[in-house]
Amino acid sequence: MLLAMGVIFGMKGGQVFAEGDTSNTPKYNWVKGGTKVDLGTTSNLDLGTDFVFLNASDTKQLLTDNHEKPSGTKIGSVYLAMNISVQ
Repeated sequence: MLLAMGVIFGMKGGQVFAEGDTSNTPKYNWVKGGTKVDLGTTSNLDLGTDFVFLNASDTKQLLTDNHEKPSGTKIGSVYLAMNISVQ
């Protein structure tokens, strides 16, 4: 599930590792659910506990890593947290 938005400012988040990844190198900075995500002058998002959030740059990187072409207009993305390990 992807919720696309427009522009985002810096935020703090956890780190995620791919399952079976032995390099221990964080790939994306996930924001755990149960928190408020600042979307800059646009708004705030009350992120439910069952979800995780990626900011604009991590959303672009995730799309690129999955061989998709980012539009450049997304301010972030929201995903169900069930298969994502945030540390």
